[in-house]
Amino acid sequence: MKYKHLFGPILSRRLGMSLGVDLVPAKICNLDCVYCECGRTTDKTIALDTYTDPDQIIAELDDLLGGTPPQIDIITFTGSGEPTLNIGLGKIEKFLRDKYPQYNLGILTNSGLLTNPEVRQNLLGFDYVLPSLDAMFEDSFIRVNNPVDGQKCDDIIEGIRSFAKEYKGIMWVEVFILPGVNDTPEELAAFKTFFEKVRPTRIQINSMDRPGTCTWVQAPPMERLIEIESFFKPLPVEIISRKAKEIDFAKSSQIDTEHCIDALFRRPLTPEDMCVSYSCSINEIDAVMDHLISAGRVEKIRTGNRFFYRVTELEKKKRGL
Repeated sequence: MKYKHLFGPILSRRLGMSLGVDLVPAKICNLDCVYCECGRTTDKTIALDTYTDPDQIIAELDDLLGGTPPQIDIITFTGSGEPTLNIGLGKIEKFLRDKYPQYNLGILTNSGLLTNPEVRQNLLGFDYVLPSLDAMFEDSFIRVNNPVDGQKCDDIIEGIRSFAKEYKGIMWVEVFILPGVNDTPEELAAFKTFFEKVRPTRIQINSMDRPGTCTWVQAPPMERLIEIESFFKPLPVEIISRKAKEIDFAKSSQIDTEHCIDALFRRPLTPEDMCVSYSCSINEIDAVMDHLISAGRVEKIRTGNRFFYRVTELEKKKRGL
């Protein structure tokens, strides 16, 4: 079968080896974000509809996964437009849960439809939900996200707030930083206050590193992203821009590695657990853990849909355990 609605697997910066599922044709969305790598929105709408027949998508998934399936970490609902616009989303999710429960499910959403109880219900069964929140004030929301008529910044904020109260899985909220637009002291303070109340699993700071839809959009200097990351601490925060790998994690040397080892002897910890405990970013924790993994003292394991760090058997033997 030639797959029209599936793509990949591709290596995702955030989710590992991902099989993509495209639920709406290009480019149907409720927003027309200035940074979108998929291009300008040609059909701006907030109406739920069967934009792509869910039975077609189910047939493709069944054909691929029922044979010799590819090596994947997750099935991710994303693609050319806003996936929650497809009214068949819940049907597809239920099919995968019933027939292929071994796979983690994730979805990327711009959060614009989360005020709709039906949409929130469709997302509750996902292991990972990655909503976006690019503004706390209406003027910056319009400049960054260029919404469909009638949609307000408060819709996005209230939708995420409502969903966070109901959802029990992993929620990573992405904030796309546009210098001089949504990174003022007042807006960053509003972001932090909101996150302190909502408590997402992670806050992910992103910036322009691919061609967007508007040429005026520029990436902030990495130093500015680090400042914003530091401002959000001790919340679980990380920089996910491609340039993040170029950061010299000098600050990570200030984390007491032996203290980390002692903590991991007592119980495995998630990266989010550790960055809150040590008032640092997930980037810094990962830098320290990568060093300890290379030394054979720590290993990274997956339990269900979460990653944990724990000490190795070799490290236990060193302590006579």
